[in-house]
Amino acid sequence: MKKQNKERILYTIIALIFILALVEAYNMPPKISMYPRLICWLGSALSLILIIQSFMQGRMANKSAYDECGQEDDRYTAAQMRRIFISLGIVVAYIIGIGFLGYVVSTLTFMIGFMVFLKRNMRFLYVVVSCVFVAVIYFSFVNFLKIPLPSGIFF
Repeated sequence: MKKQNKERILYTIIALIFILALVEAYNMPPKISMYPRLICWLGSALSLILIIQSFMQGRMANKSAYDECGQEDDRYTAAQMRRIFISLGIVVAYIIGIGFLGYVVSTLTFMIGFMVFLKRNMRFLYVVVSCVFVAVIYFSFVNFLKIPLPSGIFF
């Protein structure tokens, strides 16, 4: 099965999930169903856009994606696979680290480490972006929403 067909099937399944959730959202009381309806409408619209986009890309398929035999070449190189698994390992370490180190320390470490791993330029911004992001999320949850975040061993 071609990669485009797999994507179309996936996008259709996602759209159906959003549509089913939308139907369920209309069965909720109107006072509490506004946000779920909004999310379901947006998800359905974005899924539809992805489906349309996959058909448009199918028509404009680039010949360089095919090998000499006419087969689609969608294999990853060893370096790409290594980056994928390292990224997955970093994310798993972050998830485990939240419980031990707490949200602030683990998220700062994760964000700075992941940006260094992705080799983005302007290294000074790593720390600034990470600190601002952590502060905004922390104060939004703790002060505004009154939802405690994991504190870990340091706080």
